[in-house]
Amino acid sequence: MQKRRDILKVSEINKKKRKILKTRFVFAFIIFIFLVVILSLLSRNKNINIDNIEVLGNNIIDKTEILNVVENDLNGRYLFLFPKRNSLIYQKGRIKNDLLEKLKRISEVKIDLKKWRTLQIEIKERPNEYLWCGDESSIGSNFENNCYFIDGDGYIFDKAPYFSGDVFLDFMA
Repeated sequence: MQKRRDILKVSEINKKKRKILKTRFVFAFIIFIFLVVILSLLSRNKNINIDNIEVLGNNIIDKTEILNVVENDLNGRYLFLFPKRNSLIYQKGRIKNDLLEKLKRISEVKIDLKKWRTLQIEIKERPNEYLWCGDESSIGSNFENNCYFIDGDGYIFDKAPYFSGDVFLDFMA
């Protein structure tokens, strides 16, 4: 009989422990949700969100092309809560990679944050050193320009306009 009472006491103690554990879990979950909401509201503060973008070093690339790529990366929210423009959590690496991927004329990108609200993007453009053109028959017969700029490393990066005369050293296929 004593064993039975002991078993009942142990099962009651286990039930109490589970109830306490569930209560603690619910309480911790509520605190977590509360903190996420508070952080979300604080991240929308205009004093820490990027609202100006400066572009330095562009000579040939139009500033609006660069701004379009950067704005595309800064628009939207993470998890529908945190703005991507927040200067504490913006993705510097993603902006840099997108600029290098979408604008092939750019060889280097440096991104800095100035006074929490200004994103300064400094680029270095590839120099136009050579031209690579398709075969001579396609150029001569169609009067189309099938030439592309090449930098000193042999990287083909941009379609070249039509030049009359020998402005650049040409490489023909």
